[in-house]
Amino acid sequence: MRVMRFLSLRASVPAVSASRKVYGLALVGVVALAGGLLPAAGAASSSAVAPELAPLVTYWDGSSWTQQAAPNPDGWGSLAAVTALSATDVWAVGSYGIEGQDGKALAEHWDGASWQQVTMPTPTKAVEVHFYAMAAVSATDVWAVGAWAGASTRHAFWTLIEHWDGNSWTIVPSPSPGNSAEITGVAALSKTNAWAVGTYERLVRSIGQSRTLVLHWNGKSWKRVASPNPGTGFAELSGVAAVSPRDVWAVGTYYSKHHSQRTLTVHWNGKKWKQVPSPNRGVASQLLAAAAVGSKSVWAVGYFNKYGGGRGGLCLVEHWNGHSWRVVPAAARTGQARLNSLAVLAGNDIWAAGLQGLGPGPYAPLSEHWDGSAWSLVPSPNPDWFSNWFSGISAATPTAVWAVGTSSAG
Repeated sequence: MRVMRFLSLRASVPAVSASRKVYGLALVGVVALAGGLLPAAGAASSSAVAPELAPLVTYWDGSSWTQQAAPNPDGWGSLAAVTALSATDVWAVGSYGIEGQDGKALAEHWDGASWQQVTMPTPTKAVEVHFYAMAAVSATDVWAVGAWAGASTRHAFWTLIEHWDGNSWTIVPSPSPGNSAEITGVAALSKTNAWAVGTYERLVRSIGQSRTLVLHWNGKSWKRVASPNPGTGFAELSGVAAVSPRDVWAVGTYYSKHHSQRTLTVHWNGKKWKQVPSPNRGVASQLLAAAAVGSKSVWAVGYFNKYGGGRGGLCLVEHWNGHSWRVVPAAARTGQARLNSLAVLAGNDIWAAGLQGLGPGPYAPLSEHWDGSAWSLVPSPNPDWFSNWFSGISAATPTAVWAVGTSSAG
């Protein structure tokens, strides 16, 4: 049973109303959009024809978004995550090449003048690589996390963690439990304290179950830490935000005993992870990313399905005020929309990025800004491609914000 063949949420866009992974189904590799099928990142020939997928990079200068040119190796590239240390030191990661044949890790760096590809290792015999998140402590301490698969094991993925030390990217060994596993979120407090979260699959009576996965970096190695698994066989963590060594949040989704998809928020108090109640909207809700202002102000974003039956999704924004999680109205409230990533500068200066559309496709990039009182829509570039979307966002200063994603030819 092909249960865990991962969708790259930040590389390929599934129907907004569906979970990033398709639980119990094998609906991965292509994504249905108006006008045809959109291959997952690099899932086609890299011949000398017009590119089918290209990295999308946009820059906020304090007044407007502008698109920046980015390398597109093989003509099949996609960016999934970004982290900005300063206006002249920004990293973005993704993948390029032919998914399922020679998919490779992609790292690109902004030096204040241009984006340049930087060599990034790909696991030996990997034919598929996906990155989902980044975190940085300093210019010489940057993390990128995701998953990879080999030619003979495309039904299963292994966790992938890579580290930049100021000179080169290297693969760092990471636990990969179960039959398949991926890491979708990372947060770094210091050189000796970082957290990564995701999902792994286990078989129970020959039936695959998706369970939460939490890893901790102690300065020497990544170790697995026990994490809550509510529900009835499906639970996943998508994002993580760290306030202090004793105050870390992770968010995701799980299926309740009534088989409805619910938000999942868990908290680390320095000793253990514990589930904390969080609100839901519609018939299915999922949180994809988290970011913290402080111990009494943590944000999480994702989407919810109002009607069911795959009839669309709406942005979901939730806020922790030190006592409870509450839903905060997003700016995008119609059509299909989802928020994939968050960037915090201050309590009154927060960015969220994702996608929006009026049907099953095409999609357009979506950016929203929190000014301390409300979320507002901020117009963003929509290149002349069939479909475009943001997967990650990061802010160095109020006048230096980057959002990255993918442009698709359809």
